[in-house]
Amino acid sequence: MLSTCQIPWHLRMPWVFAALVLLFAPIPAHAHEHRSRPTVTAPYVRQPYGVRSHAEAGLRPVIDPSSEPFDWYRYPRTIIGVYGGPEQALITPRGFVRNDFGTLGLLIGRHDRPMNQRIKTLFDGWLPIVEASFERAGIRYHVEYFASTVHGLARVPYTIQYGVDKLHLTAPVQNMVTFVKYQVTNTSNRSRTVRLTLALGHRALFKKRYQVFRSPSRPRQVTFQAPDRAWVGTGKLLYAVSRQPTRVIGGPQDRLKYHFRLKPFGRQTLVVKIPYFVARASDAGLLSRAHYARYRMTTIAFWKHLISKATKISVDEPRVVNTYRASLVLLLMDSLHRVGGRDFTHANFDIYDRFFMRDTAFNMKALIDAGYTRIARASMLSQLPFYQYPNGMFQSQAHEYDGNGEALWMMGEYVRHTHDLAFARRVFPMIQRSMAWQWHFRRAHWAHSGGLYPALEMPDDEEVRGHIVGYDLFAIAGARAAASIACALHQTRLCLLWRKRSEQYARILRCKITPAFDALGVVPPAIEGMRAKGFVDGWYGKHYGIDWGNLEIVWPSEVLGPFNRMVAPSLRTWRERSFEGEITYPADGREDFLHSYLSLLLLETYIRRNSDWHALQSLYSALVHTTATHMAAEGMNAAARWGWNAKSLTLPHDQFAAQYISSLRDVMAFALHGNLYVANVLSPIWLAHGHRVRFAGETRFGYLSFRAERRRHMFTVLMHPPSLGTERRIYVHVPRNDAIVSVQGVRHWSIDERRNAVILKDPGVGVIRLRIGVRERYPAPAFSFARAVSDYELNYHKMLEPVSVTLSHLHLATTRIEAGHPITVSATLTNRGGAGTVTTPIRLLVNGRTVASHPPQIARGIGFTTPARIISFGHHPEGVVEVSLTTRIPVPGRYTVTLELGSCAPLPAQLLEVAPAQRSTRRTQDTGNPLLRLSGHRRGAFLLHASFGTHHG
Repeated sequence: MLSTCQIPWHLRMPWVFAALVLLFAPIPAHAHEHRSRPTVTAPYVRQPYGVRSHAEAGLRPVIDPSSEPFDWYRYPRTIIGVYGGPEQALITPRGFVRNDFGTLGLLIGRHDRPMNQRIKTLFDGWLPIVEASFERAGIRYHVEYFASTVHGLARVPYTIQYGVDKLHLTAPVQNMVTFVKYQVTNTSNRSRTVRLTLALGHRALFKKRYQVFRSPSRPRQVTFQAPDRAWVGTGKLLYAVSRQPTRVIGGPQDRLKYHFRLKPFGRQTLVVKIPYFVARASDAGLLSRAHYARYRMTTIAFWKHLISKATKISVDEPRVVNTYRASLVLLLMDSLHRVGGRDFTHANFDIYDRFFMRDTAFNMKALIDAGYTRIARASMLSQLPFYQYPNGMFQSQAHEYDGNGEALWMMGEYVRHTHDLAFARRVFPMIQRSMAWQWHFRRAHWAHSGGLYPALEMPDDEEVRGHIVGYDLFAIAGARAAASIACALHQTRLCLLWRKRSEQYARILRCKITPAFDALGVVPPAIEGMRAKGFVDGWYGKHYGIDWGNLEIVWPSEVLGPFNRMVAPSLRTWRERSFEGEITYPADGREDFLHSYLSLLLLETYIRRNSDWHALQSLYSALVHTTATHMAAEGMNAAARWGWNAKSLTLPHDQFAAQYISSLRDVMAFALHGNLYVANVLSPIWLAHGHRVRFAGETRFGYLSFRAERRRHMFTVLMHPPSLGTERRIYVHVPRNDAIVSVQGVRHWSIDERRNAVILKDPGVGVIRLRIGVRERYPAPAFSFARAVSDYELNYHKMLEPVSVTLSHLHLATTRIEAGHPITVSATLTNRGGAGTVTTPIRLLVNGRTVASHPPQIARGIGFTTPARIISFGHHPEGVVEVSLTTRIPVPGRYTVTLELGSCAPLPAQLLEVAPAQRSTRRTQDTGNPLLRLSGHRRGAFLLHASFGTHHG
């Protein structure tokens, strides 16, 4: 247990660490509802934060150079592609280019070493032109990668699989070309020789076994065709280069050798053009003539024009805005696949490469929020009809029942945002069948589930069986979306019926989760709470499951209001289960696996609660766990600083990009229940003197733009409000540390003190210059991306320090027991070092002899204590653990009892009196525990049974 043991157990930990205390110290049932903590009976089995596995123990710490942008990953990967293309090239950690038929690598020097430049960036901060620069032995290397289509290059037949019936669509697609420029510069004042080698290996891009597409095969033997400077074989083309090599080497890895003699400060350039799919030999001349600079300029112009159409967000913190823009690019070149004139959305490049309703719903929401409504419309119409079964249910993956609600929700979000009645009429028959299925499904199981979905399995995400909260949350969100579409189409009967059913459904779910919340102090992933069966070891072994869909209680489900009594305690518990500000995914009991986009669900909830500081902590924690190219893996190993594992499933993940887009949009503005909320969470650094926050984009009520700034004691908002809706109100929020003292520039206004906002009751349609006089209550916390990086690095290096433990505060559960009864001896184990395994034994001594050792509390290692100065995420005092050992003494008498750590002196012993048993009892058989014999006691020899036990407070 994480405690110091100097004070009584019920006062030992502050409420902010409630979820950790509740695991070992049950709270009375009458505890205050807002501070209730679970009466947990199952053991808390997780491995402490940051404890490395045996395989990870030898990893060197990642060095983050201050001269380069911060990159969280030990082995960062990134991708490049084209708009709507079904293919993307992967840039590996070593700087190689991996495509459909092989990997092209640059090797340097006499010994052919990879470039191994860890940090790579994007041109202009966000454009999909990957850059890497490094220096070796007086030579400066600069590498650029980007993808484009080359006019006239032969197309490749491509087959995409979609729908529940696994339909196939085959159509020719453009063969994307990856352009790579290697530029070498002599930085010294004497001539130098540079050796470069281009090697094409056979390791192709990782593809799942269910992929239908079969690309053109790679020829077994190729030759270098000098006139076109290309590798060609049996009528096929692999790649072309801009200059003739010094030497050509055939074989398993076809190689081109280059030797450059560079004059002082001289420069040479080599350009490589490699098609994603094996191309035709007849394209060699065309590819060889493709001009690097021209295609680079075209690529920049295209993406700048496309992203200029997006919702505009501007703050004076580049990482925030660049991640937003790069995330948009990622969705449009990775998630969006245009094949045969239709738009398909796949879940994620290099990981799934197929349709997941869950990922697609958030992707569509992001495109809608960003203003790409036509793309979202086309994608939904291309796919959703084929993922609906004849009975009306939408489902993308077998045995996952959240898909029906997710399909309805994404269609509802589109209609509510665009008011596109033509789309609504087109999809309404699908919606009717879906709502009929949902109603019959609930009714069929009403007797056992009381109006909810039945007990089901979620073998992914929650990893639990039971009445899964996330299924019902999205079912309700989808039903409400269906009702809104019915209302927009003036389908009055269905509008009222579906509204009534969805609100009844929400009431049932709130009622059903209340007992679980009252018992646990948190909304669990399954209504059964601690009785739910988990499929993997999570926080409580094979019980409870893993928090996932239950994080959506406020957004996007809106089943609980942001200020509902169950929300704040749940947020506290989830925050306490986080590490480095990210939600942990404790599969197999390891909480140092982090999850990139789950924490953004908490960010959305904090935004709606106007919890400025917690929201900013979540925002900056998400940004810290990205690459310098603004991508994030789904899972992240905190101790190793890679994804789920070192080699695969690491980068990128589109749902992180999608949820980041929506979250940053909601930071600026979002609509809820007929109201518009503006400037919801503003970082102190964005409002520093002379800085401005800008937003411009469509909302449910029409076009909104505003500019906010703070100068001395005045918070000014210049706003062009939307024109739709006559009953709407606009909430303009002021940072939490400022008190509102005056309002000028509008006639009808009021103040919402809980939200710290000015309410504009009738804003009209003209431009508003709102001036809010403020008084600083307290200085704003120093939140910023730079501070978050600094805090992370301090915590990371503390985590990797060697373990340094001491033992103190010996405590006996009682000083007098009856013979044969158990006695528990505990002490405080303090680790002033980093996380790791305690190899020094802790022994229980009775009369100076060892009777037990190795407390079970530290069997999985010991955590560390977060440095005090960190403000960007929560603190974890896991370097302080209460350990205990239990034994039985069958012979009456007086004994000295103590604990000993390794070779250190034992703690001052305490006296224990063992009284004769009051009545005859059978000897307790402790199967598996050692039976030890002690001698030299004044009453003669006796037998001592030693057993292990976990101390509960």
